[in-house]
Amino acid sequence: MTNPMPPPELLGAPPGTIPNLVNPVNQTELFIVLHSICLVIITLGLAMRLYTRKFIVKRSKVDDYLCVFAYPFSIGIWIYIITVAVIKLACLSFYRNIFMSIRKTLMFVNVGIIAVLVLYTVMLFAQVFQCVPVAVSWDNTIDGYCTKVHFVTYYSGFVNTFSDIYVLMLPIPAVWALPLAPTQKLQILSVFALGLM
Repeated sequence: MTNPMPPPELLGAPPGTIPNLVNPVNQTELFIVLHSICLVIITLGLAMRLYTRKFIVKRSKVDDYLCVFAYPFSIGIWIYIITVAVIKLACLSFYRNIFMSIRKTLMFVNVGIIAVLVLYTVMLFAQVFQCVPVAVSWDNTIDGYCTKVHFVTYYSGFVNTFSDIYVLMLPIPAVWALPLAPTQKLQILSVFALGLM
């Protein structure tokens, strides 16, 4: 099979548009500013977490190591998939530490860990191997084909949405069963929600 994309010389600009291939308009500056702000916030959050674990709690756990492991990965879609999976595994590992004595919640945490591992592994392989040969995804001069991009996009959207909701909702029943006033329960849940952001 041949690549369905026409050669670059046949791809013209839309009518009424003057192509600017030397210095095209883009949002690179905005992306750099936004990425820098997010990186500073993430770095401060990770530093506070590690400081608390080392000097106040004096004990690190698996979720801390997973957060440190996920920190350097910030570029590329393949790296993004790995990072999101590791962050969700860190949250679920944190839940394992907190809800170890609540059997039902622990079972749902373990199911969540297995689901994240399986679903994100499938997503990674679907993303990497959506073109045959793989090089067709960045070089349209090679003979080959790509699967429908919509499948990977919809699958990614479903998995990310489902896993976000699952991880966010998981501690609610256990926290709500605590013998505390409703306002205190809401405060605890808001701390969980803030931690997942």
